[in-house]
Amino acid sequence: MGQALALGQLGLLAYAGVVALAFILFVRTYEEPNLQQKFGAAYDAYRRGVPGWRPRRRPWEPW
Repeated sequence: MGQALALGQLGLLAYAGVVALAFILFVRTYEEPNLQQKFGAAYDAYRRGVPGWRPRRRPWEPW
């Protein structure tokens, strides 16, 4: 996205949006359900403690 803005190329910015959308869809529709199935309650606890796409100020402590 930085390169798209620096070069003034809207096509690159659109491409970055498409790639970001593909990543989000993959994570939401494939990865998260599989992790839920594999780890169950432990994954639920992790998801409650860790924001999906935002960084945390402090590390997550499971116990």
